[in-house]
Amino acid sequence: MVAQCGKIYVIISGAEEAPPILLLHALSLASWSWMYNIGRFISTNMALYAPERVEKIVLCGPMGYTGPNISVLRILLTAMFPVKPVQKSAIRWAFGNDPEVNEAVGEWFRFILEGVISRQARPQPFTEKQLQSIMMPVLLLLGARDGLVGNPENTGQLSQNISDVQVEILDTGHLIRAEKPDRFNTLVADFIGHGGD
Repeated sequence: MVAQCGKIYVIISGAEEAPPILLLHALSLASWSWMYNIGRFISTNMALYAPERVEKIVLCGPMGYTGPNISVLRILLTAMFPVKPVQKSAIRWAFGNDPEVNEAVGEWFRFILEGVISRQARPQPFTEKQLQSIMMPVLLLLGARDGLVGNPENTGQLSQNISDVQVEILDTGHLIRAEKPDRFNTLVADFIGHGGD
């Protein structure tokens, strides 16, 4: 579908009478990258301002739940010095050491870095009061080695402001779905009530 904001990809699957599941894609990255920074912002805002339309939320490596951290500075420095060794180091820092993941995101990440300063304002972290008003269940998936999100323990602590949150920390970098697809699928399917189907 072509919309005012660009192309929107719609995949229709499953039983027609089943409730819809909205997956917010990570810009133009591959399908294992659902729920990037903008997805976190949109889904949390829907929970805050249209809670009657949201039954559950799954957040995978969401930036903005950690408050200010070193990741913004690191990304800006990498964007300011766009030489390959600096970019490769930033990719390993952000996404871990899995060569398959790094190759898949490398070119995309370089494009993001080239436009990070001028093209996109970073959505602000949510306040404690805002998080406390989220009443639906939330599954928060974090990578133990995620340089972009930061310390998963801090994120887990901040997320405790959400009344019904399940925090899972996996041994991955930022791209949890790419590094641990089976574990990711199991956790999400169990959370949304489709485990074993």
